[in-house]
Amino acid sequence: MPYGETYMALQSGAVDGAEPELRDFYDAKWYEVQKYLSLSNYMWMANYWFMNLNRFKSLPEDQQKAVTDVANDVQAWYRQEIEKAYKETLDKLTSAGVKVNKVSL
Repeated sequence: MPYGETYMALQSGAVDGAEPELRDFYDAKWYEVQKYLSLSNYMWMANYWFMNLNRFKSLPEDQQKAVTDVANDVQAWYRQEIEKAYKETLDKLTSAGVKVNKVSL
């Protein structure tokens, strides 16, 4: 089903559930028509950093270390920020009357 048609499909009962990223569920206002949310956390989307290996190896050692250190720092920062964003989103959803279920896998 196209993403843009999901709200109406939930509202009409054509579908009885969807599998969005948590912030998409809130941003698309699906909570207006779907009052239950199950969190299974079965998937984690990795964030990859890419750099041409030849270019990386051409950098002096101190610059290679700086690039690697910054990538590690940003990864830690991102994980903290995403956890904060998910908590804020869950708080908004529960305030809007959504019943959140945590699935045990």
